[in-house]
Amino acid sequence: MTNDRRKTDPRLDDDALGDLVRKAVEGWRMPPERLHATTWRERIGPRTGRSSWGRGPRGGARWLSRLGAATSAAIVAAVLLALVAVWLGSNRPASVGVPATHSPSQVAGAGKTPVPTANPVSFPPGSSEPTAGPLPAFALSGPPLAGRVIAGAGQGFVAIDLATGSAGADLVPGATYGSRLFHRPGGGLICACQAFASTDFVSGTMTIEIRVIAAAGGTVQRIPVETLIGNTDPYAGGYDTAGVVTTADLSPDGRTVYVAWAYRTSPLWHLGIDVVDLGSRTVVQRMRLADRPSIVSGSPVGMWFSALRAAPDGSSAMLSIVGLDGAAGITRVLATIAGGRIAGTTTLPVSTPTVGGTACTAVGAEGWATARSYYAVCAGPVAAVVIVDLAGRTIASQWLAGTGQSLAAFAGADVVDRVAGLLYHWDPFARTVTRVDLATGRITGTATAAQADTGGGGPLGVLGDLGRTIAGWIAPQATAKVFLQPGLALAPDGSRIYALGVASSGSGSSGVDVFDTRTMTQLDHWAPVADLISIAVSPDGRYVYVAGAPGGNSSQTYPASLEVYDTSNGALHLVAGDLGSTYLALVP
Repeated sequence: MTNDRRKTDPRLDDDALGDLVRKAVEGWRMPPERLHATTWRERIGPRTGRSSWGRGPRGGARWLSRLGAATSAAIVAAVLLALVAVWLGSNRPASVGVPATHSPSQVAGAGKTPVPTANPVSFPPGSSEPTAGPLPAFALSGPPLAGRVIAGAGQGFVAIDLATGSAGADLVPGATYGSRLFHRPGGGLICACQAFASTDFVSGTMTIEIRVIAAAGGTVQRIPVETLIGNTDPYAGGYDTAGVVTTADLSPDGRTVYVAWAYRTSPLWHLGIDVVDLGSRTVVQRMRLADRPSIVSGSPVGMWFSALRAAPDGSSAMLSIVGLDGAAGITRVLATIAGGRIAGTTTLPVSTPTVGGTACTAVGAEGWATARSYYAVCAGPVAAVVIVDLAGRTIASQWLAGTGQSLAAFAGADVVDRVAGLLYHWDPFARTVTRVDLATGRITGTATAAQADTGGGGPLGVLGDLGRTIAGWIAPQATAKVFLQPGLALAPDGSRIYALGVASSGSGSSGVDVFDTRTMTQLDHWAPVADLISIAVSPDGRYVYVAGAPGGNSSQTYPASLEVYDTSNGALHLVAGDLGSTYLALVP
């Protein structure tokens, strides 16, 4: 039978498969796309032909059979999670994961401003435990806060006003998934925005532009970069990847944006890196890279970029390319930077890193260890860190402390202290943080949260006046398994780590664990008031921001939320509990 997408009713297929997925993985939730990091959506690319998964000689089963065991597991998990994210949305408000511009019903603040609650709750007579319910739209303990917090929301980004607890309109209207937002040194934002026009999420036209956004909001200028057209692979059968992929990074001085792109005109992938100068606001260089095949041994080769990272001294940039063709390892292209241009590129030898003789294939976090070395947190039997030099030779490799779950490599839980030259890896399941010296690759300390988690709900305990006041609004523990995006935050002075844990049941949040980075000891534990999925620290280090996931059941829904903790005592200072039905990912 011929697989003809034009004659297939995708809605019928979606409904049928969606029902099966919901029954199989009921209770799972996907968090938002993490900003400035590779997302699950990008790891697998949009897929089509779901009804023919594994059918025919060129179907998904044959494609998956070409992958190594560890890589297959990671990709299958990612595919499943992406499907769950799509179809669980049918049981939520229609805004989940769909619009680029939010209506008033989707994000609080677009047309309404929550009013602070002075005394928002009275406990039922004889009640010894708070009654579960939605969090207040806005509650404040202590002096009002100024400023705003930037977060990813659906396909776009919003600014949450700390003075009102409301979120504004989309900062980048028209942008689609895969767009990246950066804080620019000196103020303002830079968006490497993309808009993918496609009827099947595979073939279509990708428009890439840089948007310069003022500190107060509003786009100052748009810089056109590329318009790319990717096709559907005729060899893909019932399974295909997006025909255009992109990623980007901002230089450390905030003057240059590097945009990597690839598009497919079967049987080839065409690749390149563009250099955008923000001073002149023009594309000053278009560097073509070597083409790669989109067909290997008669089977399709998908592609995604696991990372594009500018070196901390601005002298280089590293592009990591994953070709989903069953070949082991990642292709890394080193670009040498001089005078704001790419002076040359070198493709490093493709190799699969090993730790203790065991392959470590699927990569989570990665970036520059020093100006002359590069690290990757990868998944083998457990999470591991591997450091290589600029010739691709392994300098060091270590298994990381934790539960023994390789999933910890993908939990959005790594942060670098660039001044001290340290990497902190967080296993949210074991609630263990590992400190790694990036110069040597040695593990120099570990710490595990000793206090019992509060994932089972219950009174808020010592969360301060606001915590006790809003006890009746505690959102019930979400039966969700999430990838925290991000799950770890570093204080501006490097003295503390703030980490989001997963409850011991494997569902929902255990709250915020606080560690001293010098002694590698736990300082505190802050109980959750929602299912916490994202964390960031204020620039002055005084406050920790956490985002709570939306959720609910057939009788009641709970909006996304933002909670603010005072780092001096762990007290809950602010709750904004009506931020719509879209998952939020805070911009670090």
